[in-house]
Amino acid sequence: MCPCVVIHCRVKGIVPFGESPFPTKIGEFPVDVREGYCDFASNQDKLQLGQKIGPMNTQFDFGTLGGFVDLPGSRKGFITCAHVVCPNDILQNGNVQNFVENNEVMIADKSITTQREPVGMVKKAAFQFGEETQVSVDAALIELCSRFPESGNFAIDWTQDNKEKIRKMGFSETNVPTFSNGETTSISSDNIRNDLIKCGAATGLTLGRLRSMETHAFIVNKDVKFSDNVCKFYHQMEVIPLVYPSDNFTVKSFPPFITHGDSGSFVFMIVHNSPVILKCVGLAVAVTSYGSCLMTPVDKVLSALGLPSDCLMKFNPSEAAFNTSNGQGGVSEETLTRLLQRMQSNISQELAALEDNINSRTAELAGRVSMIEQEMEEQRKESRILSWFNSLCSIM
Repeated sequence: MCPCVVIHCRVKGIVPFGESPFPTKIGEFPVDVREGYCDFASNQDKLQLGQKIGPMNTQFDFGTLGGFVDLPGSRKGFITCAHVVCPNDILQNGNVQNFVENNEVMIADKSITTQREPVGMVKKAAFQFGEETQVSVDAALIELCSRFPESGNFAIDWTQDNKEKIRKMGFSETNVPTFSNGETTSISSDNIRNDLIKCGAATGLTLGRLRSMETHAFIVNKDVKFSDNVCKFYHQMEVIPLVYPSDNFTVKSFPPFITHGDSGSFVFMIVHNSPVILKCVGLAVAVTSYGSCLMTPVDKVLSALGLPSDCLMKFNPSEAAFNTSNGQGGVSEETLTRLLQRMQSNISQELAALEDNINSRTAELAGRVSMIEQEMEEQRKESRILSWFNSLCSIM
């Protein structure tokens, strides 16, 4: 084996403007260029929707990061459930905001077992229940202090088993659902049968639909149990898991829309399939024994937290991708790959649509040509008959 000089770079085959290619030899030694890099071992990944979060001073309790919000003064935050970040006795007494104001409730990323630094602090909480004339709300606002988001991507597990599950939903690594527009929508007779989607810390991506009758959603009032206590939640909507006829599930293996640990997930409506466009409709707060979800409408959640209706964070997918730096003002390999995959997917979809349109127009034109040919043949027949009749008349 001959000795060589090894040079590492992030991406082979790309030479930045103004720079020269690596040399093939340094002195008498050949150069071997390899892809690789070295980072500090601290976690610097940006937060994502659906991530596992919880109070720093607890080892096992966790919930889900629902959605990001813009706060005054260029500050950033996210929303989850109050019962994810506040103790049960505080919830039962109904003084959650007083507890938040008098205690620094720090929130950590629970997906990292060695996490020692908080990602944010609880600034406001609402746990309103038991009032029959009001919509019950279980929500908390956390102001971020680190790992600020740069995209509306979901924290999706791309292990091999999960890939198949996500593929059945109609998504893939090159066609992933994201929430970048920051838009909300209300449930109406026009969209009541649209599919819903959520990304939870426990169950990941799941699809569902509103429990409804004809043109309106069922409004449910249910007793919700937490610890040894029970509270009544009024005027909630119920999301049931979506299962396709081809799925071979038994009653016992029926997949839930949410489970314990998914509390705090934002629930999104799929308003367009290709490309996937989502709008937020609510916050997942509780799970039933049969796998459905109690969802509080998003407008009630924002109002209870004193937030404007247009506060959900907006991301430009392409700009967010190019702002993901490798620490030196460049674009990371992972981000560049994801962006190129998305561009390839969009181009493929546009080409497929163009091909379908061409095929449709070709068939339409072929039909018209056939009709014209038939009409011309009819005219030729009429012309021959008329000529024969004139000839006959001249003889007579």
